[in-house]
Formats: sequence, structure tokens, C-alpha cells
Amino acid sequence: MSRHNAVCVLAVCLAVPATAAAQDASRLLDPARGVTVEQAVATGLENSPSLKAAKAMVAAAEARRAQAGLRSNPSVSTMWREQADGMDRMNDVSITVPLDLFRRRARVGLADAEVSVAEAEARGALLAAEIQVRSTYGAALAAIRRLDTARAQEAAARQTYDLLAARAEEGASPPLDRDLARVEADRLSARVRLLDAGAASSLVALTRALGVTDGEALRLRAPLDAVVADPAVAALAADAAAPDRRPDVQAALARVHARDRAIEEARSEGRWDASIVGGYTRARAGFPFRAFDAAGTLQGIDATMHNVSIGAMVMVPLFNRNQGAVAAATAERRAAEAEVEALRLSARADAAAAAIDLRAALDAAGQYKAGILPLAQHNLDTVVARYDLGRGTLFDVLQARRQLLEAQDEYTDVLRRAYDAFVAAIAARGGLTR
Repeated sequence: MSRHNAVCVLAVCLAVPATAAAQDASRLLDPARGVTVEQAVATGLENSPSLKAAKAMVAAAEARRAQAGLRSNPSVSTMWREQADGMDRMNDVSITVPLDLFRRRARVGLADAEVSVAEAEARGALLAAEIQVRSTYGAALAAIRRLDTARAQEAAARQTYDLLAARAEEGASPPLDRDLARVEADRLSARVRLLDAGAASSLVALTRALGVTDGEALRLRAPLDAVVADPAVAALAADAAAPDRRPDVQAALARVHARDRAIEEARSEGRWDASIVGGYTRARAGFPFRAFDAAGTLQGIDATMHNVSIGAMVMVPLFNRNQGAVAAATAERRAAEAEVEALRLSARADAAAAAIDLRAALDAAGQYKAGILPLAQHNLDTVVARYDLGRGTLFDVLQARRQLLEAQDEYTDVLRRAYDAFVAAIAARGGLTR
């Protein structure tokens, strides 16, 4: 085999990564039936245990709201009395109806505020579940891209080694070139094994985040660079997020409102209140003697009397006006206000940091795609041409190719950085569509 023909084959081997990557990508990526990130988010939200728990807490708060709106039950008491060794008997029945003049309205207001808190916390759980799915999806895309790149590198390195091994047997190539190519191929083979395990683990993590069991059939729709190139990513880099849109800030604001209602409820507990009291008494009294009645008939002294009573019982807040509970609720409100300010500061900082990171990562990705990667490929082509003319060594070729592959890995890191910044921006603004 002539040196010129061998180098032509070598150049083809060095150009294999793009083709091999496309073939390997089909194993984990399916452009037609693969799962998009939005489909993954929808599935993850539908199956999220934490979101189900948050919805259950909202239902519990609504049930407490219904309970708070119920009026207090009346109480009924009865008493039977009998004179020992005598004739007197008495049966009492009484009923007490609490009026709830001031407490019920305050109690319902507090329960309404707690429902709002539970709903805001549920929105926070919704956002957290969405962010988890998006982050796990991005990690899987990055792992797949890194694996596909490494597989393409290994395929090219293995073909290069096979070529140079054959030439070394013919005496047309020095054994050192063969050995250099073998080290490169074996090194990449070991790396592929590790990256293959990493990609499999990332899909397992995504399966868990989606709450599904059939992880073997899971395929993703588009590669990482296509997802990052979505116009929605660049649009979010320029979006000025309002801090009050974040669910944690909304929940903190709802807690401030709930503390206002708690103060009102504590004050209502210290006001006077009244209950209506009614009763019926049946009494029988007599003496062990006999007497004449109005008609002159002799009969026993015995009488049955029926009494009806109605009145009111008033609770007078003379000593206990619930002062301690009011003071505690007021202090809790101050703490809730401080929490709101802290979360607003955090939200503004998170939004600004995410926007900066996203813009920088997108600019870097554009630089790699338009400048660094094409130049690295051009350098490799030039070194191969020099080797063809006998002005370079295989070591120079391998170095140029390694630089190209390192640039590809760095490009994957930049894409992952851009995707993570995109997810952070979503979290900072309280969601992509809300």
C-alpha cells in the first residue's frame, strides 16, 4: 500500500466522527418518536409524588376551611334528682347554643389565607418538579452527546490503528506509528465504556424523574445542540423576571396575609361572646299527709310542676383578652415580612445570574460552532496534508485530532452550561409558561 493511499484512508478515518455520531445517536435519540423536553415535563408533573403530596395538602387546607365555616354545636344536658326517702322528684333538660358573634368570621378568614398558602406552596412544588425533570433531561442529553462523540472518536481511532498495523506488517510504516494509534484507540475504548455507563445512568435518573417504569424504551427527541438552539432559550436570556412571580415569593406573601388573619383571629378570641341558654324542668313535690281539696275531697298532698327557662350566658374578657396570642401572631407577621424581602432579593439575584450565564454560554456556544470547531477541523486537515507530503509525523496528526475532540467535548460542556442556565432562568422567573 502506497503512502499516498494509506494517508487517504487515514483521512477518511479521521473524518468518521460525524458519521459515526449520527449512527450512534439513533440508539438513544429518535427524531420522530422520541420524548421532547416538554413532553417529559408533562409526564413528570403527572406522576410526581411530591406534586401529589402538595395537592393533597391543598385539599386538606380546603377541608379545614370548610370546617372553620361550620357553626359551633349546641350542647344539651339533662339531670335527674330524687329526694332520699321522700316524695320529691325533679327532671331537668337544658340546651346551650353558642352564638359565635365574633370568632367564626375571623376563623374563616384565617382558613382562607391558609388555603392560599397551600396553593402557593403547591405551585412551588410544581415548579420544583418541572425543574427537576428539565435538569435531568439536560443531563441525559449531555451524556448522550458525550457518548456519541467518544464512540465516533473510538471508531476513527480503531480504523486508524488497523490501517497502520497492516502497513507496519508490510514494512511500509514504522511500528511506532502503529503503537501510537493503538494507545489512542484503547484509551478511547476505555472512555467509551465509562461514558456508556454514564448515559445509561442518566436515562435511569430521567426515568425516575418521569415516574415511569419502562426505561429501556425511553428515547429522546433532539440532540443537545438542537435544544439549546431553540429560540425560546435565547428569548429567555433577555427576559426581565419579576421576583413576585416566583412561587416561593408568592407563598411568602401568602404567609404574610395569613399572619394578618391570625392576628385578627387571636383578637377575636379575646372579645366577649354570648350563648343562648334554654331549659325545661319537671318537678314533683309532696308531703306524707292528706288534705282536703277545694271540692272537700280528702287526698294526698302531691303536685307536679312544669317550668320553662330561657336566658343568656356571656363570656366577659376581664383578665384574659388573648394578649399573648396577639403578640405572638404579630411577631410571626414581622418574621414573614422579613422572609418576603429575603426571597425577593434572592429571586432578583438568581434571575440576574441566570441571564448572565445564559447569555455568556450562548455566545460561547456560537463561538465554538462558528469558529473554534471549524478551525480545529481545518487544522486537522492541514496536518494530514503535511503528513501526506512527508513533512509531519503521525504524532502530529493524533495531536491535531485530539485537539479537535477536546474542542468537541468543550462544546458539549458549553451546551450543557447554556441548558443549565436556561433551566435556572426558568426557575428564577417561576416557570416557562406561568
